[in-house]
Amino acid sequence: MKRFRKILALILMVLVVVLFTLFRTKKTEAAWYSDTWGFRIKLTIDNTKVDADLTDFPVYVNLSLLPGLFHSHVNQTDARDIRVTKSD
Repeated sequence: MKRFRKILALILMVLVVVLFTLFRTKKTEAAWYSDTWGFRIKLTIDNTKVDADLTDFPVYVNLSLLPGLFHSHVNQTDARDIRVTKSD
């Protein structure tokens, strides 16, 4: 009987950890990204202009060249509501 209780307790602990991890991951992802953002603009980096395989490199984006629709939906004066993501 003691062994059964230990096994059951272990299974419950694993289940709680798995559920907590799944819930926390979903909540974190949903907290910053939304598929409903309707004012997305695709930016493409011309790979012929980059002469090496780079990671975490800065890219200058001239915001004045983006369409007016972009500017009419940026609400924060310090641009805190602009997000840049990968296509995936």
